Amino acid sequence: MRRRMSGLGRIVLIVLAAGLFGCSDPDPIRQYTVAKQTPADTFTPSPGAPASREPRQVAWFFKMLGPEAAVANQVEPFAKLVRSVQFDQAGKPRWTLPEGWTERQESGLRLATIEVPGDPKLEISVMALPSEDPKSAEYLLSNFNRWRSQLGLEDVDGAAGLQESRDRGEVQQMESGDQTLSLFNLSGKTAESGDSRMLAAMIVNGSTPAMTASTPPAVASSPAAPAREKPFTLTVPEGWKEAPLRTFQEAAFTAGEGEKPLSISIATAGGELTANVNRWRGQAALPEMTTQEINESAKSIPVDGIDAKYFVIDGEERSILGVIAPRNGTQWFIKADGPKALAQQERDKFEAFVKSIRFK
Repeated sequence: MRRRMSGLGRIVLIVLAAGLFGCSDPDPIRQYTVAKQTPADTFTPSPGAPASREPRQVAWFFKMLGPEAAVANQVEPFAKLVRSVQFDQAGKPRWTLPEGWTERQESGLRLATIEVPGDPKLEISVMALPSEDPKSAEYLLSNFNRWRSQLGLEDVDGAAGLQESRDRGEVQQMESGDQTLSLFNLSGKTAESGDSRMLAAMIVNGSTPAMTASTPPAVASSPAAPAREKPFTLTVPEGWKEAPLRTFQEAAFTAGEGEKPLSISIATAGGELTANVNRWRGQAALPEMTTQEINESAKSIPVDGIDAKYFVIDGEERSILGVIAPRNGTQWFIKADGPKALAQQERDKFEAFVKSIRFK
């Protein structure tokens, strides 16, 4: 489904673009720096990925998603926030918050969440992801399509599709010194809000020192940042043990004894349904399926009032129980992965665990 941007949408992007590299704002605003990462938050290559020592740059992402009218009302404050981002010589970002906005330290995929007061309350997620070439058209397109999928929109194809999106006012890019900014303005639908709008910015600082896969993106410390709280409550089944968190995970457990226990995790990630399910199938040594086949194989399981998609993927030796639950523009992945017999043994506990989750 392709949507042509409304007049309001074009105004939104114009305001964002005009405000980004303008003069400093005279209004009183307070400075905020992202909290320093702990070792659990560092970038980790995907399992099975080849080791790499190539230097990587970091792309910083700011994203607001919510009801159409509510997000449209926050255009100017969002622009102020984005234009305030500055990097020191070590590549550490700092920004200032508009009056009344607050923030909290995060872990995993999100490094910080900026809370916007009002009814309804809105959030801006802040993420830093390493990339070999974050200024490339391919990298921009992959992120653009990831966000489009969150709004129920079709992917755009290649340079021609990206140019059409620019013509519609959905994407705009600009540079100021070593800093490259990509602005995104999308309208679509979400299960939580119906008619929805997304404002997003991707910022790449060309003077940021290169990093390797073993080093995390540099962030400034903030002694005032509050302690991290998990964004949900849950009931842990008897016999499960808490496990160390890996990148992007919010909770992790193991079940069973021996060298190959069942690994259970809750994490956030992007990507569209077909790609994610086929990735799981590949992990279980199974062939890919078409989108239609995947939709037909999906079961349903409730996650805090949401009918989430539930996949039981049984390979010859390895099984994956995977749940994908959308929540406020974020995809939550609840997954059990391990030996087939153990996964079957723990399946009832896993399903009860999934149903116990309550988001805050």
